[in-house]
Amino acid sequence: MKDITTRLEKLGLDLESMQLNATDWSTNWVANIDKYAQHVNHSMMTEISSCVPISNIAENTRAAVCDYTLDPFNGVWMAMAISLLLMLPIIMLSTSLVRLYARIHPFPKYIINEPSNEATLPPTLSMVQG
Repeated sequence: MKDITTRLEKLGLDLESMQLNATDWSTNWVANIDKYAQHVNHSMMTEISSCVPISNIAENTRAAVCDYTLDPFNGVWMAMAISLLLMLPIIMLSTSLVRLYARIHPFPKYIINEPSNEATLPPTLSMVQG
């Protein structure tokens, strides 16, 4: 370190002034980068364009894909799951009802109530003509 300081003293520079120059240069460099970042941000927001339209496009694309393609598939799978869950109790109930209905005497398909005395009917309503 002494060797470096002696060489710098021969050149007419001291270590403290070089450190001050280095810190000044680094602070100016950081300030210029910050200023450029602010300039780019301002230009994107006002002069060129903002990112809002691109964000809206991405959001609407996601909404379209989810709402119009994935949600119907989810509805189909949910309907299948509900029908499978309800199918087991329905099958159990129907098998027990089959046993119950097998014990009941069937009714005839048509019930015809014929009058016992044809003389009581008016002539227009009687089925026997003659």
